[in-house]
Amino acid sequence: MRLFLVLLCCLLGINNLMAQGENNVWTFGNHNGLNFNTTPPTFFQSSNVSLEGCASISDATGNLLFYSNGNDVWTAAGVVMPNGSGILGNGLWPAYNIPGSCAQGVAIIKSVSNSNQYYLFTQDAAEQIGGPNSPGYLRYSLVDMSLNGGDGDVVATEKNIVLDSFMSEKMTVAKGAGCYYWLISHRHNSAAYRAFKVDANGVQPGVSSNGLWQGSIAAGQMKISHGGTLFVNPTFDGIEMGTFDNATGMVSNVTLMDPSPFAMHLGSAFSPDDSKLYIAGYALVQYNLAAYPNIPAVVASKVNLAAPLQYSNLRNGPDGKIYIAYFQNHPFIGAIESPNLAGTACNVNDNALPQSSWSAFPNVPGLPYGHGLGNDIVIGMNTDTIVGNTSEALICFEQSMSVTAPAGYNDYLWSDGITTPTRTLTADGIYHVYSYDNCEVNVDTFKVQFINFDIALGADTAICPGGSLVLDAAVADATYKWQDNSTDPTFNVDQAGTYKVTVTVEGCVSSDTVLVSVLDPYLQIPQQDTLICDDDFIVINAVANPVSTYQWNNGSSNEQLKINEAGTYIVTATNACGTFIDTMILAVQNCDCKTFIPNAFSPNQDGNNDVFSVNTSCAVDNFSLSIYNRFGQRLFQSSDAAKGWDGNHNGTPVDVGAYFYYIKFKGPRGDEFTQKGDLVLVR
Repeated sequence: MRLFLVLLCCLLGINNLMAQGENNVWTFGNHNGLNFNTTPPTFFQSSNVSLEGCASISDATGNLLFYSNGNDVWTAAGVVMPNGSGILGNGLWPAYNIPGSCAQGVAIIKSVSNSNQYYLFTQDAAEQIGGPNSPGYLRYSLVDMSLNGGDGDVVATEKNIVLDSFMSEKMTVAKGAGCYYWLISHRHNSAAYRAFKVDANGVQPGVSSNGLWQGSIAAGQMKISHGGTLFVNPTFDGIEMGTFDNATGMVSNVTLMDPSPFAMHLGSAFSPDDSKLYIAGYALVQYNLAAYPNIPAVVASKVNLAAPLQYSNLRNGPDGKIYIAYFQNHPFIGAIESPNLAGTACNVNDNALPQSSWSAFPNVPGLPYGHGLGNDIVIGMNTDTIVGNTSEALICFEQSMSVTAPAGYNDYLWSDGITTPTRTLTADGIYHVYSYDNCEVNVDTFKVQFINFDIALGADTAICPGGSLVLDAAVADATYKWQDNSTDPTFNVDQAGTYKVTVTVEGCVSSDTVLVSVLDPYLQIPQQDTLICDDDFIVINAVANPVSTYQWNNGSSNEQLKINEAGTYIVTATNACGTFIDTMILAVQNCDCKTFIPNAFSPNQDGNNDVFSVNTSCAVDNFSLSIYNRFGQRLFQSSDAAKGWDGNHNGTPVDVGAYFYYIKFKGPRGDEFTQKGDLVLVR
């Protein structure tokens, strides 16, 4: 039950939430303006020039939309709208040629069916009416804020439409009992009140009901209480008061309260809580309405609040105060600071807001600051409130989500101040959207939770023989399932394989896989032990797995070495799997090869020159030595440079004499050596 009551309270306040700023900017007097979007309110210069009647309206967030003195309609920037000149009504004060001389000559009502459109109502001033048989027109024009690039335009086909005639200078607006407003005026030639319903179909024909006051062209502010049940009509004869039916537009139970002819009753205002009534003229007085409809008791509660000044106008401010204008050289806007309080506790301050010198009417002796404050703006009639859908969304692995309120409404307001029907959500939370069409408020709720987490087991990897690796998939508030159905946030790997984890957070699932292999660590110098010429070099390199750092025994830490000195080369590789060593031996020789071939030998076994052999100063390859007799018969053949001819053939010594040799081999550089010659065998 408590949750329902909290929601109900929120919904009951939706009209105020949707209409909180429409009355925040006023324009009045001589180019004057008052901005309630600041605290305290501040003055600014406007294009408006009006002695009494005028009106201005803002959007729900307090941004000025347009204003009018009943002759022209200005944009928020102070420029006359297209079709905004030539508005009929609210005529001049002839003595000083000042426009806007009708007490309540201008009123604005927002369209019920189109949130971009506004009805601008105007009435003729007393100076235009002239007598009981003069027309005294009530007209309206339609302002469309979707035109002129969003700055607004007066619709040419709905301009200066005559709604009624024989009207006085009195005109006010009230909220209806349903999805509509009432525009209420009074005849200048009879006791008739005229009420015009403004609903989704536009401005309807007026209905009539009678009071006591017989009407005149005299000024005075007629008002409807905030609750829509009482009306007050100050006149020169007294204060006419009664009940107002906001379902039918009719007045009843009318009485002339505190009659005092020619007392100049002009301004009127109900306190925000409708408990007090304030009347201004030659005096400023308060009536306590607690005893209403006991009129004598109400009259008995009358309190004179301030030193006598010529008061002209009262208007309820959006800050809960009632503001006061004057008909004399008093360069201030006054204020009733606490209008709900009884008697002098309401705290009247006649010097609340000092006006700038530029706001005085020029060449108006005695009355340069005499003006009104403009007509009240009433927005937000009684509406039906519908509790719409509640949607819960779990958003997995996205940074944002687009949500849209129901279509078909005029205005939208989200609980965090966004006013578009579609918006992007980026954070967890409960979001309410109020869809508003002046007749209905639909409340939808979006509960959104974003789940974003990363599972990164890493790139495919390898471990050393006998080694291990810990795979970590830890995420807050998660559950886990590995390839072997284990459920810990980590997994210990000590052998090759494919490892997979599935992680779940609030129904959002993500997985990752990693391939683990076992390394085959090694180190080798691919180059074999070798022999090179002493004027040559060789490049050797270390090859290791896994990636290693190297240290050679000659101090180098490079992977490759360029060497030409004989010796043993040792490299040490250090890596994740340990330390490994390999060795390579290099021999160096003199490759400038010299060959000695004797021309005789004596194989007599005396130990001297017994063998014919070829002597080289270097190692040779593909060696071949052949010995022939004079008949061309090969007597000896050897492919070993160390083995020579001992003078025998088939184990038998050959005869003394001349023989021939043929020698062939390759030297260390690969060059081929051949030589033929003769030799002498002696005994």
